[in-house]
Amino acid sequence: MERDSNTESRDNLKLPLSSICLLLCVWGAFETFATVVFYWPILKLFGYGTIFLMLVTLSRREDEETPSHFALGVEIVVVCFLLLLAQDISLQHLPRPLLGPARLDIATTVLNALKSLFVFHENPYNPSSLSRWTTFSGVAFAYGPMMMVGYFPYLYSSTYFKLCSFLYLFGIWALTMRFAVQGIKDSLPRLAAAVFATAVLMMPRAVLNDVSEGINDHFPVFLLLLSLTLFQRNKRGWAGVVAGLSLSAKFSPAAFLLVLLIRRRFPVRFFVGVAVGCLPMLPFFLWDPARFVHDIVYFHFVKAGTPTSIYTITPPELHRWLRYLKVVFVALFIIRNFAKEIEIKSLMYEFTLLVILINALHIEMHSNYLVWILPTSAILFTGWRFRAASLGRGLLGWNQGIHR
Repeated sequence: MERDSNTESRDNLKLPLSSICLLLCVWGAFETFATVVFYWPILKLFGYGTIFLMLVTLSRREDEETPSHFALGVEIVVVCFLLLLAQDISLQHLPRPLLGPARLDIATTVLNALKSLFVFHENPYNPSSLSRWTTFSGVAFAYGPMMMVGYFPYLYSSTYFKLCSFLYLFGIWALTMRFAVQGIKDSLPRLAAAVFATAVLMMPRAVLNDVSEGINDHFPVFLLLLSLTLFQRNKRGWAGVVAGLSLSAKFSPAAFLLVLLIRRRFPVRFFVGVAVGCLPMLPFFLWDPARFVHDIVYFHFVKAGTPTSIYTITPPELHRWLRYLKVVFVALFIIRNFAKEIEIKSLMYEFTLLVILINALHIEMHSNYLVWILPTSAILFTGWRFRAASLGRGLLGWNQGIHR
């Protein structure tokens, strides 16, 4: 009996061990993408591709049994330790002070747009000495008007930009936790799921690095998660409004969610809500239609690539076909999901895969794009983390199943 008990305990610990190994693999893949800045698109593609393959592989595995409370306790302790270590690494390698002024051109253009509109009463989408991108001439403000609403306090103090980002990051965390623990009844498994999801979301360097740099993607991503929450609660009209507001802040990532909701049983109320949520764009479109469409849509498709992209390692003759390939992927995902009923976790999975594919073919692969998929990745990997044990048994030759 003692031997059977020892065998059972050893087998049961394989589940949290596999989830911890999965977390380290996820961190490694995301880190490879996030911290390689320029001239290494192959490494970025490797990081993206690893996440893609892990999601696809785990999605096709069957659920393992839940480990014992002792095993879950071990998982919680180890993941908490790794999470604290990750945040220590983040704080030691910040490119800029965490609460200092945001100096990235992304943040600067938000401030310039706010000044243009509210101080000088000018169209923020008209290039001028006040509101011109320093990187791309001829483009004033490459985001939607809701980005100015989301970061409006920035007009009064330079520290408010990052405080707003922290507020949206907290909202992203709270909504991610809601999805991560959904359907789990007991308190200890819920805590373990929440800790693991937090660890994926707050991976070393990426999130705090982006805040310190002055990334503004947290706002539209928060709205996107809020939209998914409302949709799941069958408030489809309001979900559409919030998704429209996200689109009104930044054309993507909301656009990827919208195309995935084109189904045979068309969610009419949702898309009516999207139209309502897009109304903040209407005054600026009427003010100067050509400038508005050029800055927030057309510019993002035609701007020159950066050394982070696949375009720097492929012949120029292929670049047009790489753009066409993105359209093909979008069409394939629409066809793939067209006849399916809308289920939120499945929608998150499809959204994450589509974003990875499109970003991998984009003219730039910057670390802020990880903000788009970190919450959904955290939710998916948390729900499937014990499935990694079946992979471990195959790779390491574990012949025994997990027994209770």
